[in-house]
Amino acid sequence: MGRLTEADFTADELRLMKSYAGQACLNPRSVEEVPFQESTDTWPLPEFLKLLNEAVESIPETFRDRAEVELQGGYDESTWLKITYSRPETNNEFNVRVGKYAEYARRQIAEKERRDASEYQRLKAKFEGERP
Repeated sequence: MGRLTEADFTADELRLMKSYAGQACLNPRSVEEVPFQESTDTWPLPEFLKLLNEAVESIPETFRDRAEVELQGGYDESTWLKITYSRPETNNEFNVRVGKYAEYARRQIAEKERRDASEYQRLKAKFEGERP
């Protein structure tokens, strides 16, 4: 399945989607992947190098230049290491995300239609009852 576009939604759906998720809700986004995250007191060097190499190898080569390493020391003297990289959303990820916005918009439209119909019935009963 291809990527959803504005043509897949009604004008009301688009208006509500953009008010809910922002004007750029149909723009592709980056996805952060975390191939490695570990916290420990110490790493023996051979184990650390092995973990690091496995993490690097798990990152698709086209995204390795975007990879980042975050290293933090904790108050308990443990060390936390996280490797991340960004990649574009897949069509499926994009469609799922945008589909959630569309579902929100459809619920809002249905709720408004329900309220409008209820108000119409109330006013109709009120004014039909006042006729001579």
